[in-house]
Amino acid sequence: MDQEQPEIDFMEVVPNTLGELFGGDRSFIIPWFQRAYAWEPPRAAALLSDLIAHAERQGPRRRYHLGTIKLANGGASTVWPNASRPASIVDGHQRIVTFTILFAVLRDLDLVEGMSRRLAAMIELPSVNSGEATSSPPVHFRLNPQPAVSSLFAELVQKPAATREPLDHGFDPLSVSERNIIENRDYFRLQLSSEDWTPERRTALADYLIASCQVVCETWQDEDEAWRYFQLDEETQLPFDEASKIKSGLLEVFPGTERYEANLLWQELEKLLGQADVFALLGHIRTLKLRRRSEAPLEQDLIRAFQLDRNGLGFLKDDVLPQAYRLEAIRRHAIAGRPVPEPVRSALIHLDWINPNVWVPAALHWIEMRGVDDPEHTAFFARLEALVWCMRIAGTDPRTAENRIIRLLAEIEAGTSVAAMQEFEIDKKTIASALENLRSPNFRDKHFAVSVLRRLSVIWGADPGPVDGSRVTIEHILPQNVPKRAPWLKIIGSKNKARKHINRLGNLTFLSEADNQRAGTLPWNDKRQIFKRSAFVLSQRAAEEEEWSVKVIERRTDELIAALFAAWGIPV
Repeated sequence: MDQEQPEIDFMEVVPNTLGELFGGDRSFIIPWFQRAYAWEPPRAAALLSDLIAHAERQGPRRRYHLGTIKLANGGASTVWPNASRPASIVDGHQRIVTFTILFAVLRDLDLVEGMSRRLAAMIELPSVNSGEATSSPPVHFRLNPQPAVSSLFAELVQKPAATREPLDHGFDPLSVSERNIIENRDYFRLQLSSEDWTPERRTALADYLIASCQVVCETWQDEDEAWRYFQLDEETQLPFDEASKIKSGLLEVFPGTERYEANLLWQELEKLLGQADVFALLGHIRTLKLRRRSEAPLEQDLIRAFQLDRNGLGFLKDDVLPQAYRLEAIRRHAIAGRPVPEPVRSALIHLDWINPNVWVPAALHWIEMRGVDDPEHTAFFARLEALVWCMRIAGTDPRTAENRIIRLLAEIEAGTSVAAMQEFEIDKKTIASALENLRSPNFRDKHFAVSVLRRLSVIWGADPGPVDGSRVTIEHILPQNVPKRAPWLKIIGSKNKARKHINRLGNLTFLSEADNQRAGTLPWNDKRQIFKRSAFVLSQRAAEEEEWSVKVIERRTDELIAALFAAWGIPV
């Protein structure tokens, strides 16, 4: 009789604090075929805001749960003595990258003594003693990203003091992953270096991240097996469709006698708005009802707040349909289906460009309270546009932006005049953050860059339309790749100096694809002739410059910012 072989554990499941996850000799590698780093600033901002709220909550400290990550255990290293081979990240690399960025930003800011070293130890592996005396032993980082982004990640995130460095190293053009890494890094640094963040407060946040933020870590012994299970999990899950999920969740609790008519009304809603906007509208209706942010599932809040088990049909007829007609008109840049003054229409268009949803509860409630022909419509939507754009450019986190809109609802409810609405008063910190982002050396790579250039074009009377890569493209006036011995180098000084200004707001304009190709790296006098003939107002105005230099780029940046803020009535 054969002896039974002992079963080998193929997976270990252990809860880890971030201090434990990023501790000891553990390191990670992101496989080259793994998905891009896709967290954009709004998502990173929401995470930071939530972490701060939990870290500074009164009472006993609570753990912050960050879900599950899947790792494939690398085993003993064949490269680094006395260390483990990096564990392959199967699922969770978005969070691991984001927290590495956050640790690095905190490390490079002023902290209470000792915390910088603790954070550095979560980014770098402990020094390996090979028996040879060296003045500067090689640094090995805990996280090894895909080769395509590893150089940028090391230079601008992982190395000591790296997050203090602006993007002037010539990483151009940026991939989606690189752009998100830099934008999130810059956002974290901007928020955590503001005057209300003392070293003691930053240290307390860092300690909370290390000791109280927790993940469930699944570590697999066999990487192929880990990927097989991950793929199986992906394939056997039902497709996630928020609109369909909430429809079934709500109609399920309606009284049985109401479901047939309710289903017909729902079809009317989807025909009017589309599935995505129906889902968004239900979120706006929750906000209008609760007048607070909620972390609960949307369907649960609606079922409880509107007692849908007893009055489902009434909810659709009395609460949802009227707001649906208002939202449909807003999406057409109108009010209640009627033409509106051009300033109101323009404000609605521009609000859609920068953020399609955060401002909608305020717009819906304003129209519901004031009706179609209120004389303050123009003032209200102009100030709403200014507020929403300023918050977006400043990098205001979604929690703060939503809470501000909720407070604005109370002023609308009270009948406050637009001029007296306090929530429209944009604070100095928000303005300063917006100005810093607009003056950023890597402005071109910010997610709102195209919208800003388009809004500036409108100020001077000509909307170019969306940037489609053919009819409308973004042109770098000082070229991205300056040839050796080109006239540009005599003007700018060096390629390194040029890189610091290529992506600034003042160096950008619009051209058609054909003109963009023609302009290329031509000297300024030749480019200028193309700009003069261009249909785009930004290029026509740039062509008024006799020369193109660093001073011109800096001056034009300030002029464009001044024009933008003047259009919103914000002094700078």
